[in-house]
Amino acid sequence: MDFKDEERAKRRLLGAWSMKFQFADPPAFLGFLFYRGGDLVSAAAHYELARLVYDRIIALTEEYRSLPEVKMGVRSSAADAMLNLGVAYEKLGKPVQAEASYRRVSELEPGNARAHYNLAVLHWNKDWDKVVSELEAASAAQPGYPDALRYLGPARAARERERGERKRP
Repeated sequence: MDFKDEERAKRRLLGAWSMKFQFADPPAFLGFLFYRGGDLVSAAAHYELARLVYDRIIALTEEYRSLPEVKMGVRSSAADAMLNLGVAYEKLGKPVQAEASYRRVSELEPGNARAHYNLAVLHWNKDWDKVVSELEAASAAQPGYPDALRYLGPARAARERERGERKRP
C-alpha cells in the first residue's frame, strides 16, 4: 500500500467511524495505519480510543446478556487492540502504560500467549523472575509457543546467574 492508499484508507475509516462512533474497528485500524507509518503517538491515541469503545461494547454485551460467542468475539478484538496499544507504548518508552495494556489483554483473554510474551520482553534484563514467570505462562497458554520456548532457557540461566551474584558477599 502506498502513501496515497493509506491516506485514502484513513479518510474512509474516519468517515465510517463518524457514521457509527460506537464501532471500535475504525480507531483500531487507524491505530495500525499510524503505527505502520511510524507515528506512534497517533497510533497510541487511536488504540486508546478503540479501548474506550471496546470497553463500552463489552459492558453492553453483559447488559444485553449476549451469547457467549459474541462476548468472546468482542473480547478477542479488544485484546488485539490492547496488545497493539501495549506495543506502541513500549516503543514510545512508556513501560508502565505498556504493562497495563498487556495486563488488560490477559484479563480479556486469559490464555493469550502473546501478552505474556510481551510482558517478558518488557522486563528483559530488569526482572528475571518476572521474565521467567511470563515466559512460562506463555508456554502454558500455548504449548509450543516458539518465542517463549526460544527464550525461556536463556532467561532461566540469567535468573540463576543473578541469584548467584546476590549470594556472593
